[in-house]
Amino acid sequence: MRAKTFISTVTAVLVLTASYAIAGPAAVSPVSAPEAAGTYTVAEIYSRKSELKGHLVKVHGNVVKVSENIMGKTWVHIKDGTGSEGSNKVVFRTQKESPAVGSVVTAHGTLEIDKDFGAGYFYPVIVEDSTFSK
Repeated sequence: MRAKTFISTVTAVLVLTASYAIAGPAAVSPVSAPEAAGTYTVAEIYSRKSELKGHLVKVHGNVVKVSENIMGKTWVHIKDGTGSEGSNKVVFRTQKESPAVGSVVTAHGTLEIDKDFGAGYFYPVIVEDSTFSK
């Protein structure tokens, strides 16, 4: 009986893994940014990071991940469908109320670049003191 359970479990894992490999991770649909001063796409944040360092920036996009109480702050990952692998999301850190995963928001905050938190956590761009609006 134990061998049958093991084979069923392995088969289920292989089927799920194969399904993921074929379909891949869910894609983020591009989000149209409202025409507002200081609103940038994720791709623009990366390409203009040196110029925008220390400035207030806004990004309109999909909330794809929220990690609460990391180093005393909530980390909100936003994608807007622009950029390429490794530079297709921006992390916004906040101590205020954060949006839910799946919501579309405009995130505001101060852009910092080349932030190294140690232990392998390096961010070429990260936005501090963030707030969110719908």
